[in-house]
Amino acid sequence: MQSSRFYKKLVSLLLILVLVVAGLIAWQNKWELHDRWVSRSYKATRDSTEVLGNLNLTANGELVYKASLTEVDDKSKFRSRCPVEEYEEANVLGCYSARRIYVLKVDEPRLNGVEEVTAAHELLHAQFERMDADERKSLRIMLTKLKPEVADVETNNLIESYKAKLGDSEDLYNEMFAVYGTQLDSVGKDLEEIYSKYFKDRAKIVANYKSYSSEFTSIQNKLNEYDSRLTKLKSQKEDLEAEAQDLNDELNQEKAELDSLSFGDSAEQYQVAAESYNQKVREYNALVEQIRSIIEEYNSIVDERNSLALSAKNLQDQLNANITER
Repeated sequence: MQSSRFYKKLVSLLLILVLVVAGLIAWQNKWELHDRWVSRSYKATRDSTEVLGNLNLTANGELVYKASLTEVDDKSKFRSRCPVEEYEEANVLGCYSARRIYVLKVDEPRLNGVEEVTAAHELLHAQFERMDADERKSLRIMLTKLKPEVADVETNNLIESYKAKLGDSEDLYNEMFAVYGTQLDSVGKDLEEIYSKYFKDRAKIVANYKSYSSEFTSIQNKLNEYDSRLTKLKSQKEDLEAEAQDLNDELNQEKAELDSLSFGDSAEQYQVAAESYNQKVREYNALVEQIRSIIEEYNSIVDERNSLALSAKNLQDQLNANITER
């Protein structure tokens, strides 16, 4: 009888121990269990499937992509599903919200790759959530060490804008992790090892970022060139107009003197004055022609600049979910 009771107690203890161990194992692997369970219900669209294929993810990265129920949405649907955080720029291209990834659909050929870069960025946010405290602490050290070595101005400006809003918080390092992973060629051996857990070819993602980013850089450089030429032409026009005004004043004075000489007796004196006057008239007309030519060139450049600026706005509007194409 006592032996039977002892046996029952032992079985109960063993059962409790098994449940505790199973619970610990489940807790340690909670994200993998979560991701494998949720990913079973993932129904990919043509767009999300295409982006997934282009990302060339590892098995782990693909699992998180699917477990995040990643969607590539048009603007109307994207606006309702992807709220803009206070610290973010107005033109949000994607978000990781409620453990789901949303990506703005962009059809503009000049912006090829933007969907993939955005999806990769949000995927890294999903990965950051899956890190434990020790992993995040180690990651923070790596990111802090890398920051002063980053030479890319645009990337630095973006991180500084985040820092101004987020301070030295965990959210800042979450953003740094995603930005550096999708925008920088070189991140150091330790960080590269982390990124390689998710991306088979991270360099391709960075190349996509540089490709569409260069479109805006190229346009801005051209606009700056136009502005510089317009400033120079405006200065030349103003100088010539001042010179023409001075010459016009001289002509008015000489015309009065010439009229006075026409009533005199010295034909020779009149002839000399007339030749001087006619020479200045020719100089004045030449100045007027130069001014006219500059005005034509100025107006032509203004038309070209306005056309380019409109093209730039249309390109930027492709990345603004709040603007609906007509």
